[in-house]
Amino acid sequence: MGSADKGRAALRAIGRPVSFRRSERLIALGDRSEDVVLLLGGLVKAVLSDHRGSVTVTGLFGAGDVVGEVGVLRRCARTADIVGLRPGTAVRVPAADFLRLQEQDRDVRVLLDEAAWKRQRYADDRQLSQTRGLPARVAMFLLGWAKEHGEQRPDGLHMSGLSQRDIAEGVCAAAQSVETVLQELRRDSLLETGRLRYRLPDPAAIESKISG
Repeated sequence: MGSADKGRAALRAIGRPVSFRRSERLIALGDRSEDVVLLLGGLVKAVLSDHRGSVTVTGLFGAGDVVGEVGVLRRCARTADIVGLRPGTAVRVPAADFLRLQEQDRDVRVLLDEAAWKRQRYADDRQLSQTRGLPARVAMFLLGWAKEHGEQRPDGLHMSGLSQRDIAEGVCAAAQSVETVLQELRRDSLLETGRLRYRLPDPAAIESKISG
């Protein structure tokens, strides 16, 4: 068991088990940061909203990921909403217990470094995507999210839980524009869709679309 996994085990040992549903808000923007959430299963999205009402999905998090630790460590209010996409389970660790544990346990600090790196990678990907056209942005986010939170099967890469609106908010574009891109991907046999389900039959072809 690696250091990060030992850190997860330490959090599970002192956390309170909970379950969540799709669309359930695990963390609410502006609330006091009273606990840290370690995801055991399911899928959630981090959502930012600005004063103009613009909404951005800044990342997806699944089993093994920690969310809510930034506000606890900085002793500030929640900076984003965390909302369920696929039902799952988690443990909630009270802020005081978490702060004491991260000071005492090197493995927990390794886990937090891993979480910080992942958030930075998401931020870098968003910045890079802004230099691309919308078709490449949509392909980039679909492929990235499916690789990280989907399932590789003989007939391609499968992903579930995302709505068209989630994709639009992830690429900062209008839902109608994203639908046009999805139609093009389906027409080119690069994508199959169902209700909250996506299949990428040929991920390598999607990679070519991104690089092209």
